[in-house]
Amino acid sequence: MITTETAQSISFTALEQALSAARLTAYRQSGANPTEAIARYRWNSALCGALQPVLGHLEVAFRNSLHRAIATLRQRSDWYNTPGLLSQRETDTVKKAQEELAKVNKSTAPDNIVATLQFGFWTSILSRDYERKLWPQLLLKVFPHVPRTNRTRHFVMNRMNVLRGLRNRVSHLEPIWHWADLLQKYQELRDAISWFDPSLLHLIDITYNFEKIYALGPAYYAIKITP
Repeated sequence: MITTETAQSISFTALEQALSAARLTAYRQSGANPTEAIARYRWNSALCGALQPVLGHLEVAFRNSLHRAIATLRQRSDWYNTPGLLSQRETDTVKKAQEELAKVNKSTAPDNIVATLQFGFWTSILSRDYERKLWPQLLLKVFPHVPRTNRTRHFVMNRMNVLRGLRNRVSHLEPIWHWADLLQKYQELRDAISWFDPSLLHLIDITYNFEKIYALGPAYYAIKITP
C-alpha cells in the first residue's frame, strides 16, 4: 500500500484532467482539500475493489439457483423460451443475449444464455409480473436458507434490487465511501449470499477484506498532492 511517507507527489490538476473535475467534486465535500479528496477517492476505489467480487458471488449464485428452479418447474432447461412465461421486456432481453452469442459464434445453449443475462434480468423475475407464474412456490427452492420472517417475494425483490444498485455503483467506481449505512449494506450482501448456502460466506471471509479496508479510513490512502 502506498502511504504519504513513501509516495511521490502527484499533480491534482493532472488528476482532474484524467478523472474529470465533476467526478472529483463528490470527494471534496465539507471543504476537503486536494489531499483529502484524493485520499477519499483512493479509499473509495479500495472499497469498491473489495466489494466487487463479493457482489459477483451473489449474482452467480442467484442466477444459477433461479435458473435451476424454473427449469425444474417448467421441465425444460430453456425455460425462457416457454410461450407466455416471460414479459415482453424479458423476452427481448433473452433474444438480445442469443444474438450476442451468435455474433461471436458461441452456442446459445442454456448455460451460455444464463451466463450472458445480466443481474437486472434476474431481479426482474422477482417482480409482481411473475407473482402467479413463479411465486411464491419457488421461493424456498431459489432461496433455501432465507429466514422465515423474510420469506416473501416482495422482501427478496427489494433486497436484490438494492444490491443490484450497489453493484452498478461499484462497477463504475461511483462514490460509496460517504454512505452512512455502507457497513449495513455489506451485511445485507452477506445475508443475501447466505440465503443460497451459508458456506458461500467462507469464500468471502478467506479472500476479501472489505471491513478492514473500511476501518482504515481515507487517511490511510493519503498521498502527496501538488497543485
